[in-house]
Amino acid sequence: IEGREIYGPALERAHFLESNLAEYPRFVIGKELFEYLHCVENQQCKTRFGEVAKSIAKFCGGMIVLDNDGRAILDFMGEKAREAAGDSVNTEVVKSAKDFVSSQYKEYFDHENHKLSSRYFRLLRYINSRSKRWGVD
Repeated sequence: IEGREIYGPALERAHFLESNLAEYPRFVIGKELFEYLHCVENQQCKTRFGEVAKSIAKFCGGMIVLDNDGRAILDFMGEKAREAAGDSVNTEVVKSAKDFVSSQYKEYFDHENHKLSSRYFRLLRYINSRSKRWGVD
């Protein structure tokens, strides 16, 4: 850690989620974020900024789903992500990402690297389950 870097409980928790629970390329969401979003979403607002924060917290909560193993994850290719992206992400970007993940899965599978092929398989399964909403078959 260098002098201008921030380190504390939040970073430690994020590192724990990434290194111990994620298991494959995904964003695992900790209970602390749920609690924070719930708190903001249910606050009594007295200002316009409070109302905006409340709205954003609700939107962010809509980007969290349970993965097939029961862990909460950021649904980065879900409906809310699509809504947030608008036209800034085109079909070719999503297709390129899907092709890359597919090629990595195949490469690791062909080389019998079971650990990495399994990780890319799970990511590919997630991408395939959501690619149609982005215009990719």
